[in-house]
Amino acid sequence: MSATHAQFASATDDPESAGGYYTEIFQLDTKSGPIYLANSNFIAQSNIHGQSIEAMRITGDKLDAKAKIFRTASGLTNSVDFAYDPFSLKDRPEELVSFDAAKQQFSFPVVIEDKLYENGRVTNRLITYRFNGQYFVKVS
Repeated sequence: MSATHAQFASATDDPESAGGYYTEIFQLDTKSGPIYLANSNFIAQSNIHGQSIEAMRITGDKLDAKAKIFRTASGLTNSVDFAYDPFSLKDRPEELVSFDAAKQQFSFPVVIEDKLYENGRVTNRLITYRFNGQYFVKVS
């Protein structure tokens, strides 16, 4: 993954507005060419937020937003996502996905069902996916 990354916002440049927006895009160089990992955020309601990591590649002059490089329990997919209650973050920043270019991996928090936070409580535990040369596979 490139240590350089771009940051993008929604069309309104207001991350608090309803809808989705991209916050970061990282480049991963693979044998079959670069893959771009886009971290997006979605706000459905004040207490329902979500984030995803989507894999994309450029083939010729077209963007292919269906690069299936994430190996999950359900099979190969082009994205990994989670929903949560932002009030469960307390004093934590809302940038929940972290990328490690040197290790070619990304991490995001485990979100659990909770009586206080019905839409998911963000925990301090992490789920990590590492690139094995062909796919991102879960390592923790």
